[in-house]
Amino acid sequence: MKWKELDGRERWQVLELMRKGDVPLKEICERFGVSRQTLYRAMDRADDAARQALQPRTAGRKGPSQQEVAQAESKGRIAGLSKELDRWKTKYEAAQAFLELERMYDRGELPATQKTTTESTGEKKRAGGGKGRIAKRGRNRRR
Repeated sequence: MKWKELDGRERWQVLELMRKGDVPLKEICERFGVSRQTLYRAMDRADDAARQALQPRTAGRKGPSQQEVAQAESKGRIAGLSKELDRWKTKYEAAQAFLELERMYDRGELPATQKTTTESTGEKKRAGGGKGRIAKRGRNRRR
């Protein structure tokens, strides 16, 4: 059987044969159709993986990776920019509407503004809305 056709467990067994030294390296290479360099590289990778597996780790769940944090920040920035873009679009559309109204007025397409109904009936508006009555009552009480 060829090296490329072996799964992980079978490759591990080949590396164990090599480590024990019971079978000559040349015969292992010929039997599995693999070079010495490939076997030594596989052994180094297996040793590195074993060392990493035995490293002490902190307890608990693993936090988000730096990539996940960066993605979340990017999504937040995009959402904020999208809201700001919508706000500016609305402002732009309003400004365009006002400009169009002004152009229509300048061309005479709109009639001159009419007086409001209260002004046309002769009623006067008080400055400050309905606060005038309260102010008068307050003055009358002080006297």
